[in-house]
Amino acid sequence: MQYTIETSLLKAITPFQSKEQAGFYLNGVYFDNGLLVATDGHKLAAIKPFNAEGNITNFILPAETVKRILSVKAGKREVVKVTFTTGDTWQAKVFTGETILAIFPFQLVDGTFPDWRRVIPLEDNYTGNGVNSAKFNMAYLSSFASLAEHGRLYMHNVDEYSPCLFRAETSEYSALGVLMPMRDGLAIETIPSWLLEKKTATAKKRKTK
Repeated sequence: MQYTIETSLLKAITPFQSKEQAGFYLNGVYFDNGLLVATDGHKLAAIKPFNAEGNITNFILPAETVKRILSVKAGKREVVKVTFTTGDTWQAKVFTGETILAIFPFQLVDGTFPDWRRVIPLEDNYTGNGVNSAKFNMAYLSSFASLAEHGRLYMHNVDEYSPCLFRAETSEYSALGVLMPMRDGLAIETIPSWLLEKKTATAKKRKTK
């Protein structure tokens, strides 16, 4: 069996991996029926690839292997992909187009990834259709992280038309930040349907036991 994705997905989910040795089973990216999942117990992200190819059993890709894959470089405009193959051993092949950039074996994280869907809230608790979801430019949003480099950052937002307020309190200063939302007229589901369907089915299964 084999499974191919763009390495940009690994780059996007890398910040959510755990770095704690105690929870070694969180030290990597979990491939769950085509989804990429990572969490450190404080934050979590799940990504559904649009251009994945093939299928493979669920597994936890070690953080060290993720780092090694992302260290393989190509041209700035080239799409880099990685194929995971399982047989006698696990293997990662990093390539772009017809050019193979690297091939190396790796071992999976020997552990069980927790039921991460338990922390996903049901859509009924939110607006659902995304009409009231504020949208922000990520290039601007990332700037506010600097306010809480040595403390905590609090985010407050009323609706999609209101500016988002950021409050930071550190041992060195108190700060306020304001970010205006984007008004592009587009709506997006609060909880994506591809995740909600699976979570609802799992919840119903637990209730029948």
